[in-house]
This record gives sequence, structure tokens and C-alpha cells, in this order.
Amino acid sequence: MPAFIKTYLHSFRQKNILHIFCIDLLFAGIAAFLLFSFGSYIQNKTKLLPPPEQLQQLLTSSPQQAQAAFAGLKSVLVVSLLGAVIIALFLLFSYAYSRAYIWNALLQKKVSQHNYWKWNGLCLVLIIPLLIYLLLILVLTLLFQQVFSLIPSITVINLLNALLKLLYILVFLFFFLLVKYNFTKSYKIWESIGNAFTLLRTKWSSLWRVFITMLITFTIVSLLLTLPPRFVLYNQAVLQVIDIIVFLLFLAWFRVYLVRTLEE
Repeated sequence: MPAFIKTYLHSFRQKNILHIFCIDLLFAGIAAFLLFSFGSYIQNKTKLLPPPEQLQQLLTSSPQQAQAAFAGLKSVLVVSLLGAVIIALFLLFSYAYSRAYIWNALLQKKVSQHNYWKWNGLCLVLIIPLLIYLLLILVLTLLFQQVFSLIPSITVINLLNALLKLLYILVFLFFFLLVKYNFTKSYKIWESIGNAFTLLRTKWSSLWRVFITMLITFTIVSLLLTLPPRFVLYNQAVLQVIDIIVFLLFLAWFRVYLVRTLEE
């Protein structure tokens, strides 16, 4: 049996997969709770405010009531802005800490106060290559649309679009995980991004197999998810939760698999 197949199969037996999954799930649960609760709070506060048409009438008929309504509107806006900033900062700090904990655990290192703050910097800096990547995807999507317009079958076009979306997501995950792997070793942000490209070049003979096995595994899991649950469950919220849980499990496994391959 080829060595990369053995590494692939053994990666499913790693005990830290569940540990990493629980950390991801905890962060996702906290983020969902905060965003949903804050959104519901702002929505309920907004419902108490008079509609724009009524505000215009109050300006002429009852200036005092209009002033009170504008004061309420100002209060909602201030709370919305402050709440959004506080939640965004909390999610950034907690996300950075969870990434620091996961990757240091994978590479058998410890999180310190010094390297934790560098993870916050990495999370912010990675927004730049993310935006560049999204721009590239937009250009590719426009080009492929021109090509796909020559295909007469709508079913084939939908299938190709789905495959492209899957490929875009996995390429994004693959590269960003390489960046975080390098960052955990050096704690140099820009150097880690450059080293990810270097790693692709120097270890391409093993990394292309990792990517293909990741692609096959993700495709199989996605196909399995479309079978029994979709026919038994009709609640879209439940289906979305199942999809998120399975994706986080996949992501936890793939981190372990990637690190095992790079460290061998």
C-alpha cells in the first residue's frame, strides 16, 4: 500500500480530531448565539419605532412626539453600532485564540500571550489575500459563464457550477491552512504567506495527493448528506445545523491529515 494512502487512512484514527472539532463547534455556537440574539434585539427595538410616513406626520402635527421618536431612533442606531463593534472585536479575539489553540496543539506547542496577539494580526492580514481571491473568483466566474453559455443542457451547467464552487472553497481552505501551518512555526505573518507558496512548490509531490484525497472525501461526504436527512427532515434550520457540524468535522480531520503529511 502506498505511503500516502496509509497516512490518509491513519489520519481518521487520530484522537485530537474530536478535540479540534469541539473547539470549532464551541466558537461557531457562541458566534451564532451572539449574532442571532443581537439581531433579534435590534429587530424588536426597531419595531417599536414609528414608520417613516408616521414620522413625517408627527413633524407637523406633534413636534414633541416626533422629537421623542427621533431620540428613540438615535438610541437604536447608537446601540446597533456599539453592539456591532463589541461583538466583532469579541469574535475576532475568540476566533484568533481558538486558531492559536488548535494549531499549537497540532504542532505540539503552547499558546503564549505574545504569540496569541500575533494570531489576531494574522486574522486581519488574511483579509487582504481573501479579497484578492474573491476578485479572482469573480473574474473566473464571468469567464466560465461565457463558456457555459455554449452548453445546451441546464443540468450540466448547474453541475459544473457546483463543482467550481466546491473547488473554489477547497482551494481557499487548502492555501489558508498552509499559511497557518507556517505561521505556527515562525510567527511571521507575511513570511508565512510567502512560505505557503514555497511549500506548495517544494512539497508538491505529496501535497497534490493531499488535495485530491481531500476533494474526494469532501465530495463523498457531501453526497451522503444529500441522501437520508433530506428525505426525513423538512426543517431547513436543522439541515443547516447538520451541514455545519459535518463540515466542522471534515475541517478538523483535514487539519490533522495535512499536518501529518507535512511533518512526515
